[in-house]
Amino acid sequence: MMIGFGNDHTGVELKKYLMAHLVEKGYECVDYGAGEGEKVDYPEPGRKVAEALVRGEIDRGVLICGTGLGISLAANKVPGVRAAVCSEPFTAQKAVQHNNCNIIAVGARVVGMELAEMIVDAFFDAEFEGGRHERRVNLIRRIEQDYARGNSGKEEATAEADLDSLGKEGVAAEAALGSPGKEEAPFLSGQEEDPLLSRQEEVAG
Repeated sequence: MMIGFGNDHTGVELKKYLMAHLVEKGYECVDYGAGEGEKVDYPEPGRKVAEALVRGEIDRGVLICGTGLGISLAANKVPGVRAAVCSEPFTAQKAVQHNNCNIIAVGARVVGMELAEMIVDAFFDAEFEGGRHERRVNLIRRIEQDYARGNSGKEEATAEADLDSLGKEGVAAEAALGSPGKEEAPFLSGQEEDPLLSRQEEVAG
């Protein structure tokens, strides 16, 4: 798998750390980001990685700025990109399993290097589950397509027809499984310890 990295000047050290980690795991990495001592506005590397992704030059992307937010916003403006900002592993895993995200963004001022490593590992180890989630991702694509065609003012009836064309089997499957949104992060349901709190306690101790 080919992974593209993009970062502004706040993310240089974290980028180097994560690239080395992923190369050690057997991934190939391409650097589209700022180098040592280079000042770069985050939209630039965000766009570079996003465009490389949709051109098929890379398979996934990792973006880094101060919070991960600005650079992900830039990337998400490129049609076909689904970039998720993640600050813990559970969200990173679900970003792929449920939303089929192809880029992950992290904040160099938000997470430490070891936690960032856990986050990207969860992202790249996950696989899209399809099923009812495929229908929802298709709806996201449809919004993107509507705006690209200048059809942002579609009437409700047309939108309902679009839902039918995407298939109602996802709704039926969801009804059989029960109400959505009840799945919790393991550490929120008491099954596991919050990894972020654990790291903070270690530092404090």
